[in-house]
This record gives sequence, C-alpha cells and structure tokens, in this order.
Amino acid sequence: MKAMGVFGAAEGSAQSARALRRMEEVAEILVGRQGATVEEDIPVAVEKSAGSSSMQGNPVKLSHEVLAGILEEALEPAR
Repeated sequence: MKAMGVFGAAEGSAQSARALRRMEEVAEILVGRQGATVEEDIPVAVEKSAGSSSMQGNPVKLSHEVLAGILEEALEPAR
C-alpha cells in the first residue's frame, strides 16, 4: 500500500514537470525567444497579484518578497 503512495507522488511530480515544460514552451512562443522561462516573469506576476482585488481582501498583507518566494517554491517541485 505504501508503494502505491510513493508511485502516486512520483506520478504527480512527473505531471508537474510536464506542465512546467509546457509553460516554458508557451513562454518561448509569447516572448519570441528560445530559452525564455517561467521564472523570468515572477516579478510581473507578483506585482499584478499584489494589486488584485483578491489580495486586497486578504487580512494578512504579504510583501513582494514573500509572494515571490511562495511562487518560486510552488514551481520548485516541478524541477
């Protein structure tokens, strides 16, 4: 039973890696430059999300550094 859980985790990690590769392909197409990465737009994503209405309603204000760290950490398992 435990091996099944490990397999599921590995499968999820593989799916995450495939999704990240696809996002990087999209980044290359949109930017028009081979080698463009998802991480390049973290500052833009942080800036836009910090000003979003959903963040404005958050009782805990998160700094740009914390938001960037959360996004970087979310992308890390896929690597």
